[in-house]
Amino acid sequence: MQPAIDAAEKGFPVYPGLAAALVEREAIMRAFPGTAKVFFPGGKTLKEGDTLVQKDLAWTLRQIVAKGAAGFYKGPVAERIVKEMERGKGLVSQKDLDAYTVKRREPVRGTYRGHTVVSMPPPSSGGAHIIQMLNMLSESSYPALGYGTTA
Repeated sequence: MQPAIDAAEKGFPVYPGLAAALVEREAIMRAFPGTAKVFFPGGKTLKEGDTLVQKDLAWTLRQIVAKGAAGFYKGPVAERIVKEMERGKGLVSQKDLDAYTVKRREPVRGTYRGHTVVSMPPPSSGGAHIIQMLNMLSESSYPALGYGTTA
């Protein structure tokens, strides 16, 4: 997890798609104090080229590294989750976190232009849909159209 911790702690440049998404979702994101603090520091929307730093994320990832699953589902991280759920009238309680169990499933697999695609298995439909969409594109001349083409 160290690369993710480093990226969260030191930050990375805001790329064009993220900058656009922040503008598009600004009203929703500002409704959450923690989110506003990260993505709208000092009340200003991060712009392309600004540095996005996520100290709380780095701290959370360090808790998981140090304590494994308990670093997320119990202790300070869980307490913060529950507190935010209570503040925002959310649905997740400590009881829910205590009862959570990981279900390991085999990923779905497919191919696209000679590459193996490994993705999320059911009950998510996303993995199967990605593979289906790539299969539909595999017979097209889409790559020849070039980056950013909408045709």
